[in-house]
Amino acid sequence: MKDLKLNNFLGEITGTASNINIYGTKKVVIESFRKILECNDALIIIKTCDSRISIWGNELILTSYSSGYAEITGNIDRIEIDEKKSKTSK
Repeated sequence: MKDLKLNNFLGEITGTASNINIYGTKKVVIESFRKILECNDALIIIKTCDSRISIWGNELILTSYSSGYAEITGNIDRIEIDEKKSKTSK
């Protein structure tokens, strides 16, 4: 699991299947994901092709949503990325 502390991080993470754009501690945009697993004002979990992205904070709002595109705003404290293990890796 990768735990990104946003108060020390500002940038973009690009994976093979999805893009995560982080705009400070107030906004995250995720492109090319499969589905939203959980959505409330403290936690939003999004499933991508190769990982699960958990966005933790308070007053979180899914401000824009369309096929494979989500924009989340609020007071973002932490983003966790749980990558799926490859079947061939040991």
